[in-house]
Amino acid sequence: MKCSIVKELLPSYQDGLTSEKTSADIREHLAECSECRAYEKEISQKTPQEPSEENALELLKKLQARIRRNRIIAAFSVSALLIGLIVFARTYEFPLPFDANRMVVESFQGVYVAVSDPFGSSEGTSLYELDGLDLETTREVLNGEHEIVESILTATRGINHATESSRSRIIERDGQEIKVLYYCYSKTLWDGIFHGDFAPYSESLTAIGIAQTSEEKLRKPRMTEVYYLPIRNLPKKLDRLSDEEFDAMREQAALIWSGMTV
Repeated sequence: MKCSIVKELLPSYQDGLTSEKTSADIREHLAECSECRAYEKEISQKTPQEPSEENALELLKKLQARIRRNRIIAAFSVSALLIGLIVFARTYEFPLPFDANRMVVESFQGVYVAVSDPFGSSEGTSLYELDGLDLETTREVLNGEHEIVESILTATRGINHATESSRSRIIERDGQEIKVLYYCYSKTLWDGIFHGDFAPYSESLTAIGIAQTSEEKLRKPRMTEVYYLPIRNLPKKLDRLSDEEFDAMREQAALIWSGMTV
C-alpha cells in the first residue's frame, strides 16, 4: 500500500471506520514505514479529545447562564419597546378632518367681566355668555355698565377625547383689519384606538379668539374669518409665521364661519 493512500486513510483508521483487511494492510505498512508512523502520531495529537465529565458540566453551566442572560435581555427589550409604544401612542396627536355634522362654529352675545384673584387684585377680563351671567352681572348689563359684544365659540358633538388648538391674528388685508382664526381638533393615537366616538356626554363648547384686553383696538368690531386647518402642532407652526405667511395659510384651510365680532 502506497504512503499517499495510507496517509489518506489514517484518520478513518484511527476512528475505526476502515475494514478489517484495510486496517491490517495499514498496520503492516506502518510497521515498515517510519514516515507514515510519524504522520500517524502527528494527526493523533491533533485529534480533539473528548471532554471530561467535569468540563462538560462546566460547559453546560455556561450555556445555561448565556441562555438566561439572553432571555433577560430579550424581556427588557420587549418591555422597553412596549413602554415606548405606549408613550408614543399617548403623546402623538393626529389632526381630525373637519366633520360638519359634529363640528360647529356659532356666534353668541356676551360681555367682558373683570376677573380678580383671591387677594383682590385685578387680573383682566373674561368673556361670558349673556344667558350664563349671575344675577349681579345681569343687573350691571341692564344698567349699561357692560358692553354687549358678538363673539364665537366652537362645539363638538359625538367626538370623545378630542383636544382643540387655535391661533388667531388681526391681519391687514386690502386696507381692512380682519381677524383670521385657525383651529383644529386632534386626538392622540391612544384615544383614537381606545376611546370611540358617539358615546354619551361627548359634547364640548369652547370660546376661542384673540385674548381680550381693555384696549380699544382689540375691542372694536371687525370682520372675523374662522378656518379649520387640520395640521399637527398648529400653535407651534403658526406662531413662527409672519402676518403674510399666517394669512396665506387660508389656502390650506377650509372657511367655516365669517362675520362681525369684537
